[in-house]
Amino acid sequence: MPFAGCDGFVVRIFPGDNVQGSVGMGFVVGDQQVVTCAHVVNTALGRDQYAQDQPGPEALLKIGFPLLGDDAGDTTRDCRVERWLPPHSPGTAGGDVAGLVIVNGGLPDGAGLARLILADRVSGAEVGVFGYSSQGRTMQSMQGAWVTLRLRGAVGHGDLQLDTETESAFKALPGYSGSPVVAHNQDGDAVAGMLSAAYRADAPGDLRDAYAVPAARIAAAWPDVLGDLLAPPAPSGVASAGIAGQPLASAPSAPPLPSPRAAVADPGVQHLAQQPTEPQPGLPQPGLPQVIAGNWTIDVQSPQGGSFKMMLALMIPPSGQPQFEGTFLGTPTPMEVRGYWLVMGSQIRLTGVQTVAGVIPMQYPYDVMVTFASWSYTQLVGVSSNGERVVWQRQG
Repeated sequence: MPFAGCDGFVVRIFPGDNVQGSVGMGFVVGDQQVVTCAHVVNTALGRDQYAQDQPGPEALLKIGFPLLGDDAGDTTRDCRVERWLPPHSPGTAGGDVAGLVIVNGGLPDGAGLARLILADRVSGAEVGVFGYSSQGRTMQSMQGAWVTLRLRGAVGHGDLQLDTETESAFKALPGYSGSPVVAHNQDGDAVAGMLSAAYRADAPGDLRDAYAVPAARIAAAWPDVLGDLLAPPAPSGVASAGIAGQPLASAPSAPPLPSPRAAVADPGVQHLAQQPTEPQPGLPQPGLPQVIAGNWTIDVQSPQGGSFKMMLALMIPPSGQPQFEGTFLGTPTPMEVRGYWLVMGSQIRLTGVQTVAGVIPMQYPYDVMVTFASWSYTQLVGVSSNGERVVWQRQG
């Protein structure tokens, strides 16, 4: 399925069966799949906004495609919840991602996939969100409106900060949750994140900013559907789009990745991430599963500027279940880590626990996805679902 422009992937979430109202937004990620915020789903179903349990298969949501126009006919569809990362309380880390599957047919004519892009490629750029205000009967609440924001980068918990442009006629208000954060360039529209929090219209000027879940974390939340929609970071030597406030369209960018379906239809299409950075003489170009097992030193750089190193050994024991164990280095107390890993296309998922050396209790359960932009037998470069840059270097 080809990537679509924002008119084709923006989705409206209705309150119950009321197709005149709106509780939030979402966007298309598959031929029957849509992503939105978990708290939007709760609101649509009349549940407490912070309800943690996943709605059952009998709970259906009604969605629409507000930007397709009258020529598209009836664009309403019913969906059930298939993927669920429950909402979190304000100011705390959490998931707040829901994956929906259309149950009464496919997408309407004109709808299509959103292309995801890593937020650091559009840091400083103007982005847009579309939604319906939940505050009062205004044109913004009845017809919807685009709001222009500036993507400032990652803040606490890895969320993206979005500043309201002073000349913008509209603000991102409650009711915009779940809206894709859309960046525009010569490759078309791309989604850098999903709006998850917006403030009241009457809030003081310094509280009118919004926050979004980054695309990397959305992809990690539903990897079997979204993993291959995430474009890798710009190659070495290519300037990041939007740095120093330059519009995204003025900066060069890597070509978009094909969708998983396009890759199946055209065997000659290959993801950028599937091309090793340092091919070894006399050896075939490796796939990620061929190079991943072994001992690695991993450098991790957080969006806030901190960094740490980790020694990690990945292995496939006789049981056939890939496992890893290692140690975080350079931390006040060395942390042992152990768990399981799984390769999915251009990604590796690490699921395990951290324990203080010599202590048994599972102190810090974690689940992280690393999306690799390039790799060879000796080095892997990518970004984690927490927005961290990672460089893996093979030892020995």
